This record gives sequence, C-alpha cells and structure tokens, in this order.
Amino acid sequence: ETIRKELVTEITTAEEKYDVMNTQRNPWQGAEQYILPMGIAIVAFVARYFTDACAPISSICSNTSEFLGHVYVAIFTLMIIVSAGSIKSGFEYFKELLPLLTGGKLDVAKLKTS
Repeated sequence: ETIRKELVTEITTAEEKYDVMNTQRNPWQGAEQYILPMGIAIVAFVARYFTDACAPISSICSNTSEFLGHVYVAIFTLMIIVSAGSIKSGFEYFKELLPLLTGGKLDVAKLKTS
C-alpha cells in the first residue's frame, strides 16, 4: 500500500513537471499581447486607404482617415514602448554574440541565457 502511494505521488509530480515544461515550450505564449493590437492596426491601416479615396468629397471621410491614421500610429508606438525591455535584451545579447559573428572568440562565461 505504501509503495502504491509513493508511486501515485511520483506520477503526480511527474505530470506537474510535464505540464510546466509543456507550457513553457508553447511558441505562441505571450502572442496575444501582439496579435490583437496588430490586427486592429492593420484593419485601421486598410480602412484608412479606403477612406482616403472619398476624402476629397466628404469631410467625414477626411476626418475618419485622419482618426484611423492616429489609431495605427498610436498602436505601433505603444507596442514599441511595451516591447522596449525585450528589444533592449535582444540588443545586449547581439552585442555579446558580435565577436563570434565577426570571426573572433566568444567568451561563454559572459554570455547570458536569460
């Protein structure tokens, strides 16, 4: 009976570890913060193209076109601000890899994997 309890505990622990590892391997993890704003910005960009066609005729089209332009510029700007930490980390990682790319030696001790 005690062996059975130990086995069930080990299996439960292994399942929890597997779930955590599988979640971390998800390539779309965190993509929701980019997909929805990008979708809205693309729709605003395309809609602005069509409203520009009637802008000389109607002031409503002209105002709508200007508003849609502000929408997609604001979304892209906010996405850059939100992604600033990731962008900075990427540049730092690239600076550490630059000696290897230029034919030099890579100092593995300095390389960050976080």
